[in-house]
Amino acid sequence: MKQSFSSYPEFLCVDATYKLLELRLPLYILLVEDGNGESEVAAAFLLLDENESSLTNISRIFKEENPAWEKVRVIMTDKDMTERHVFASQFPNAQMLICLYHTFRSFRREITTEKMGITSGQRSLYLELLQQMAYATNEDKYDEIYTRLKDCAPSTVIQYFNENWHPIRKQWTMGMKYSSGNFLNNTNNRLESLNSKLKSVISRYSSLEEFIEKFFLTLSVLRSERDHKAGLTAQKVHVVPESTDPGLIRYMSHLTHYAYQFVSRQMSLKDKVQIISVSDQEYCVKSSEGELVVTPTSCHCMQWQSMRLPCRHIIAVRIDANMDIFEPSLCDKRWTMEYYKASQRVFLNDHEGQSSDCSVFEKFRHVSKITTKLASLASEVVGSEFEARCDHLEKIIASWEQGESTSMLCGFTEGRECFQDTNESQFQDICDESEDVGHSYNLQTQDNLENDNISLPTKLKKRDRPKGHELTVIGLPTKKRKCSESKVLRFIKLSTRMKQKVILEWFVDKDVATRALGSPPSLIEEHNVEIKPELIHQGVLDENVDVHLVRPFFTTDAWLCVTNVVQEKQKTHVYYCNCCHQDLENFPSIGCDHCLLWTHLKCCGLKDRPKTRYWFCRKCHTNPTL
Repeated sequence: MKQSFSSYPEFLCVDATYKLLELRLPLYILLVEDGNGESEVAAAFLLLDENESSLTNISRIFKEENPAWEKVRVIMTDKDMTERHVFASQFPNAQMLICLYHTFRSFRREITTEKMGITSGQRSLYLELLQQMAYATNEDKYDEIYTRLKDCAPSTVIQYFNENWHPIRKQWTMGMKYSSGNFLNNTNNRLESLNSKLKSVISRYSSLEEFIEKFFLTLSVLRSERDHKAGLTAQKVHVVPESTDPGLIRYMSHLTHYAYQFVSRQMSLKDKVQIISVSDQEYCVKSSEGELVVTPTSCHCMQWQSMRLPCRHIIAVRIDANMDIFEPSLCDKRWTMEYYKASQRVFLNDHEGQSSDCSVFEKFRHVSKITTKLASLASEVVGSEFEARCDHLEKIIASWEQGESTSMLCGFTEGRECFQDTNESQFQDICDESEDVGHSYNLQTQDNLENDNISLPTKLKKRDRPKGHELTVIGLPTKKRKCSESKVLRFIKLSTRMKQKVILEWFVDKDVATRALGSPPSLIEEHNVEIKPELIHQGVLDENVDVHLVRPFFTTDAWLCVTNVVQEKQKTHVYYCNCCHQDLENFPSIGCDHCLLWTHLKCCGLKDRPKTRYWFCRKCHTNPTL
């Protein structure tokens, strides 16, 4: 653990897992990422209480045992305020980041209809805006979405967001997190994967003795798997197509497989980079993050700042400047194959010749493969040969039980067995006993070679009907599966773009809505808005509909008309049947979850309300595009 952390201390994941011990002690695990993208456990602690003093103590112990703690640049945690406060104070040089999964989970838990006093449709809109803010690639896009949130959200939502999330936006927004050098890690999925493996091995609420035994056994197995992958990474020979760029081939030998795959993907995207202008070795390029200033050795994009490996912008600039795309200084030392070999246990053990470092479990697994093969070979013969082979194995066992360093290598050469034994007298006895055995073995082998013409049973045909057959196995015609119709979605499950299109068509003509949603978009003027409440779709009265979703498509005066006509519609609050156009009052009716229109049960041919959770009218079943 110490060796792994001292080699790769830049990025640290921290999280706790529960319900493993009957003592109800949480297990805190600190994890790092090596140069080949593999996870390594740096430390593990059992805490009696998750208070500030306990977390401070484990941080202090971890720092005392690991002098490389000052090199930690990023710490990924959840939204636990106590945990984040302790690690921020104990690691002042590190930037604290919040796991993206825990960020979304906190949003869903806190922004609810009960706590914020909003409808379910408004909640869906606000959660979608917060998700867009979390995926914002830079601060300008974040500010743009934040302005949209302030325009449509009530004061309860804005107050909660400003108090808890807006001041720490650099810790949970994706584009701002990448600048810290988080190696493209947005979540604690590495730790979650390890926790799931631990829970699959360790029983729930197990005793302390059982937990300790299985915990270290799991870590030993995972360590063996990583060592195996490390050996394959060093020994694997890559197949290089002839069209591969020579610079990329040099990156292949210079970097680990994980780092090379990143550079290879960036190389494939270099043709999409648009160079706008050039001045004094500084290139202005256009990307999804906006306009970037790029030089042959640096860039401001998320990939370069996060990984410290050549990005597509640097590669495109170097090609435009007629420079070799291979430049070792562009690669962080942690991604190089030389540093990877110098920091991995498997290479250190091979270099020092310390085979005794293998655990008992690893030795047992290695020997079991040999003995399994030996048992298979011994069982292939019969008669005296089988008994002779068993005698040889029993003599080896007896010799090892007595502590003698006896080794035996068996083989057949021209009818005689050849043995090598450290004990000469035992070697002579074994050779004398095996004279007749070797001769009988040769005779038996010769007899088997003379009977080569052995008739094998014919291959049986599969007793199954082929695909596409029109009859079943008993001769009845097969049932043709009907093509599945388009799935009808509830209005609340529609995409934001689809919701905007539907709501716009409630207030303006389809052509006007299409132009507003087109590229480039055109704002809707006041004279295009329908101002008669009776002509407005009844869906505006539904609690799942948030009219503010279409606010950006109207001018100020046009939006004032929309709000006025919606208020007039809500004052009357009268629903009409979609079939007979009569008032629904005093008659049983049902609403469609897709088009949000209501219909009398009698008009749609129903006697009682269906027991299904959702219901869709016949029109939406045949044409579910609203």
